[in-house]
Parts: sequence; structure tokens; C-alpha cells
Amino acid sequence: MGRGEGGHGEATATRAGSWQVAPIDFTLFPPGAPITDVVWQTPSILVALTVGSDGRITAIRLDTSIHPYQWAVAGFGPATFVPGTRITDLVWQTPTILTGLVVDGQGFVNVVWLDLDQQPHTWQVAAFGPAVFSPVGRITALVRQTSRVLAALAVDVNGYANVLWLDVESPQWRVSPFGLPVFPAGAYVTDPVWQTPTILAALAVDIGGRGSVIWLDLAQAQGWRIHPFEQGTFVAGGPIGGLGWQASGVLAALAIDASGSPAVLGLDVRQAHGWDAATFAAPTFPAGAPVTELAQQTSKVVAALAVDAGGRANVAWTDSGQQPQQWRAAAFGPASFVPGTRVSDVVWQSSEILAALAIDAQGLANVLWLDLNQQSQQWQVATFGAAVFPSSAAITRPTWHSPTRLASLAIDASGRVNVLWLDLSP
Repeated sequence: MGRGEGGHGEATATRAGSWQVAPIDFTLFPPGAPITDVVWQTPSILVALTVGSDGRITAIRLDTSIHPYQWAVAGFGPATFVPGTRITDLVWQTPTILTGLVVDGQGFVNVVWLDLDQQPHTWQVAAFGPAVFSPVGRITALVRQTSRVLAALAVDVNGYANVLWLDVESPQWRVSPFGLPVFPAGAYVTDPVWQTPTILAALAVDIGGRGSVIWLDLAQAQGWRIHPFEQGTFVAGGPIGGLGWQASGVLAALAIDASGSPAVLGLDVRQAHGWDAATFAAPTFPAGAPVTELAQQTSKVVAALAVDAGGRANVAWTDSGQQPQQWRAAAFGPASFVPGTRVSDVVWQSSEILAALAIDAQGLANVLWLDLNQQSQQWQVATFGAAVFPSSAAITRPTWHSPTRLASLAIDASGRVNVLWLDLSP
């Protein structure tokens, strides 16, 4: 797959399959820089975006109708971005317009888009709103707030939460701050999810270390609001795992608090007491370490992954079939990771195997997997390829590039984009 296929060592054959890694182009990027998750631009073309070393946005593209597979990269727009700045994952603004958001070096939010109705297909960039954001801050994924409004959340340099939004019947993106300046500049905000059919909600940690819910009730005319709901045990502005359904009626996310203990932040939508937070398991993690979003491991078990202070991968899980329902955590595999390493989100590699990817302290790619066909059902770790990545390298969520090929992208220590893939062909 791509230029130089197989150039980073032999694949590792395990029950998780033979994952492989290879560079795909000679263009140089900031080592380990984030890349958007890969999406289908057309039925045959895959695309992802990143900010290159020259400060321009670069499209990484694969036309799957051409064999052998050959990835291509091309920069576009002005060189106004800090190299390695994160771009939000691409979404469909309309049925023909693919869109993402990114902050430039001056602090303006920029919309990046591709209109498939225009020929030739050309990516475009435009800044909007005031220059009040940090390139190192996080903009959430864009969500459809209503049938007409696309929106994302971000915290500006003054500590205000902001909604970045577009009415698709109007060509102009807007920025609207709300609430009080209670957050650290650029604080991490989780992607908004539907708490109920009329309430969108996200989580963040304020300057006092308090878990806070940011929400919009479409049944009320009060706009976006903020409410802290716990006593201040988290790292201010620190990451929280993606929100997901822990059980029927229970919305939850995991985070590592300031003491290094894993905690669940949850809401039972059937009860009136609101959001709360509770720690579980021992304080064995770096404070504020990232946790993956919740994955449905079985019909009753949800799980997430994180790396502890000893460098071991851990799974945190809860079983809604057990009463009382409790969260638990357990380490697995060798102590081979840098403490607090970010793990890619968990995906179904097959109907029986869950998998995620991470880079260890030596720069090796690793697959972390669970085979539900095995009686013990224990998570395992295996390395593959050669030690070419910085230990902090971001890896995109594995996505299906064909019916039998699961793949991710990451930038190695030399600055080259690499594809990490598993071919399940017979």
C-alpha cells in the first residue's frame, strides 16, 4: 500500500492479524503531528488533512480505484498555520461539501472545505471571527445542532467557551462566546453528543479542576450554558474521554484525575440529580492522562484504554449485567509505553476482535486487541514494523480503506506520513 510498502520491517503475525507499516511519500511533516481521521471524499477517494512543516494545510489522498494503491499529498492555502496544529475531523457540511476547522498562527479560526460541485475539486481555506484562540487549544468535532446549523465548541485564550457555528443557508461562519471565563485557555472540551433528543452536551474541566457540563437545550431559548458538577479533583483544562452510553439511560466518560485515579463522569438521564463524578481503582496513572472514548465490548460491557504511570496499557470496563454496576481497571502487556501515551480509539477489527493502535517508548507501533473468541478474553499487546516513530506520535482512528483492509495514518520521526494497515484478505 503506497510508496515504499513493506519498507519498515516485517509484519507481526498474531491472533490480531499481520499489521504492517510503510511510508507513503517523501514530503516532510512535523514528526508525530496529528492527522485528521481518514474519510471518504468520494466513493473511491479517501482523504485526511494535516498541517505541514511549511505552515500550509496538506491533503493526504488515496484513490482506491487505482492499483497498486498509491497515496499522494498536496499542500493548499496560505502558510498561516503553526506546523502540526490539529485540524478537526472532516464532516459533511452539505451532501457535497466536506468541512473542518483549524486555528491559524494569529488565533483566527479557519474553515477548510472541499466543494464537490465545483470543478476542479479544490480545497479552500478562510478565516472567520476574532483572533482569540490558541493553535494548541482544542476545537471539538463539528456536530449538526439542528437540520440547518453545524456547530463546534472551543475555549478561547480568555477562558470563555465559544460555539463556532454555521447556518448552512447562510455562507458565513460565526463565533459566539457564552458563560463566564472559567476555563484555562484552550481547555479540552469533549465532542458534543445528544444527551436527550433535544439536549446536546459536552464536558470540560474548569480552572478550579471541576468537571463541568456544557449544554444546549433546543426546547429552551437560553442558548449554550455551563454548569460545574463536582468538587475540583481534575487537572484544569485536562482531557476527558469521549462521551458514550455506559448502559441504557446512562451517559458517561472516563478521565484521570489530579491524583492519578481513573474516574467516571456520568449522567443517568432517567434521574433528576444531574451529572456526577466518582473515582475507581488505584491512582496508578499520570495526572490528566488521556483515555479513549467508550467502546461497546459486548452487549453489556463497555471499555476504554489508557497507559499508566508504569508504562503499561490498561483497560477500564464496566458490566451492566452485574449489580451493583462497578467500574474496574486492569493493566495488561509489557511496560513498554511512555506514561500517559495516547491510544487510538478502539474499533472492531472483525466481528470477534476489538483493536486499537499506539506507539511505544522505542518508537514501535503496537496493536492492542481483545479476542472475544478466547476463553480468557484478556487484552493483549503486540508490536509491528520498525522503530521509526516518536513515542508521542498521534495515530488516526483505524478505518476501513477497503472491505478487507483496515488502516491508520501516523507521521514518523523523520517527518514522513506512514500508513499502518491490516489486510484481512484470504
